[in-house]
This record gives sequence, structure tokens and C-alpha cells, in this order.
Amino acid sequence: MAKVIKFLFWSSMAVTSLGILTTLIIFLYLKPNLPEISLVDQSQLQMPLKVYTEDGVLIGEFGEIKRRPLDFQDIPIDIKNAFLAAEDDGFFNHQGISYTGIIRSFVRCIGPNGCFGGGGTISMQVVRGYVLTRDQTVIRKKKSCLPIS
Repeated sequence: MAKVIKFLFWSSMAVTSLGILTTLIIFLYLKPNLPEISLVDQSQLQMPLKVYTEDGVLIGEFGEIKRRPLDFQDIPIDIKNAFLAAEDDGFFNHQGISYTGIIRSFVRCIGPNGCFGGGGTISMQVVRGYVLTRDQTVIRKKKSCLPIS
């Protein structure tokens, strides 16, 4: 019995050490290729061209993309809830990374059909949208999980 416990102890120590070492190697490999977080602050919305009359009446807006910045409190609660339900129903139950989603996405990537589907939380989608590409690869998915500098 003591030999079994000793074997299980040393086996679990070896697996844990291997997991920590693997995580560290992946982090050190991917970290130098990540962009600076300051890129997020520098993004600008494409605003439409607004044409006004001399007395300040809006005649029209021109441009393909018509975006307007909003304060968070100005967004209706139903829109917030619909967005959370569609994009990340576990938003309040994780700290920005859904490990089950990442594992599911990784399994899909190594499958015969290649990478497809999500697995990313809203936080990970923001990182991807601002500082990464839309490539559906295992490396890009790992990069979206790493803390950026």
C-alpha cells in the first residue's frame, strides 16, 4: 500500500511539473510576438461624414460605416443582456478565459476538419479584435489567453 501511495505521489508531482514546464515554455515562446496593450487605446472609430446646414440642421451622413461612441450606461440593459447571452453566457462566472471553451476549440483544431468555431470569451474576442488576427489557428487561440504587456 505504501508503494502505491508513493508511486501516485511521485507520478502526480511529475505530471504537475511537466504541466508547469509546458505552460512556461508556451508562454516564453509566444510572449515576444504579442503586441503592446497600448494599441487598444489608440484605436479610433470610423465616423461618418456629417453635413449640416448653416443653421446647424443635419442634412445627412455619408460613409460606409456609421459608428458612434456610447457611454456604457447609455446602452439599454436588454441590449447588454442579449449581447452577453449570444457571445459569452458565462461572462460573470470566469475571469476572462473559458478553459472549457479553449479545450473544446483546441480539440476542434486538431480534428480532421481544421479549426472552426469559437471558444473565446468576450475578453478574448476584444484582444483578438484589437491586437491579433482573425486566423483560426491553435497559436492565435493560445495568444489570446496570454496576458499582453
